[in-house]
Amino acid sequence: MFTRGIQVMFIESVLDDTLIEESNIRDHKIRCPDYQGCEPDAAFKDFSERIQNYKKAYETLCLNLDREFSFIRVSNITQFHINNLASTVQSKSAYFLMNIRPHTKTTLYLSRHGESLFNEQAKIGGDTNLTDNGIRYAKKLGKFLQENNLTEVPVWTSIMKRTIETCSHLPNQ
Repeated sequence: MFTRGIQVMFIESVLDDTLIEESNIRDHKIRCPDYQGCEPDAAFKDFSERIQNYKKAYETLCLNLDREFSFIRVSNITQFHINNLASTVQSKSAYFLMNIRPHTKTTLYLSRHGESLFNEQAKIGGDTNLTDNGIRYAKKLGKFLQENNLTEVPVWTSIMKRTIETCSHLPNQ
């Protein structure tokens, strides 16, 4: 699917196994900053209610009706439905998702690069450096990692200037 020259791919994670859902909430969600200082049972109840509200509004991809779209659907952490991937980036995304092993109770942090010169000019792609805003973002990202004792996390990045420059502000890079 192309929109204005941009290739769109959906990534959907569906969890309908209540045991996995409960384990995920107790192991990860109730420890996030939203629940700092909150009793674990109250945090669990609140996050469970959030999920129920999301489920009321969310419309999942239909594996039979949405065949024209490029998508990766992850069901219950270990089942993958891959449809109509049309580029190297999409294939690499599928490979990455299939190999991160989220059921090993590992937290995955994703970030985009800081604002690039082309972003500032409303251009997509290219291989430009960061703007002053992009450098500020990269420094704040590094500070976040430092403050949360995430100084030994593996970092995956492309070879583009903007991503290398963003990562240069991270701890131990």
